[in-house]
Amino acid sequence: MPSHLIIGGISSGKSLFAETLAKGIYDDNANAGLYYIATAPILDDEMINKIETHKKRRSKQWITIEEQIDIFEKIRLIPEKNQIILIECITTWLSNMLFHESNLSSNIQILIDFIKSSEENHVILVSNDLGDSVISENKEVRFFQQLNGQINQQIAEVSDNVHKVIAGINIKIK
Repeated sequence: MPSHLIIGGISSGKSLFAETLAKGIYDDNANAGLYYIATAPILDDEMINKIETHKKRRSKQWITIEEQIDIFEKIRLIPEKNQIILIECITTWLSNMLFHESNLSSNIQILIDFIKSSEENHVILVSNDLGDSVISENKEVRFFQQLNGQINQQIAEVSDNVHKVIAGINIKIK
């Protein structure tokens, strides 16, 4: 089944587009499961409000799994066929792995292998496009932007579909 990478800037509408895409696939397939893998840590009131906004948008059919780092341990618990799995968001997951000093190359390879082997499930990944951002004076920020861009490129290469969302408008790239 097809895989989708949804990229866009902060507050571009990429999450809403990804959720709408997943719900549309679900509505066309009565036997499917609808999963939301949430990677965001709750750090402050602003993040709490953002998470609540996302939760309110989703209908009761969604099964939400919260995991900041080891998303594949949770994904392995999902039945192997006819599922819709939305991972929100790859950039946050990357940040979490760097902060907790997880094995980046291993986890990224597992992600790429997961996308390639998910022939029985729909996989939708949301990621920030930091390439449209200004070049930071901060070395660590530049490193993160480059790493995020490289991961987006790897995911785009193995995904069946790539969409960029700008100002709430979806542009299909691949």
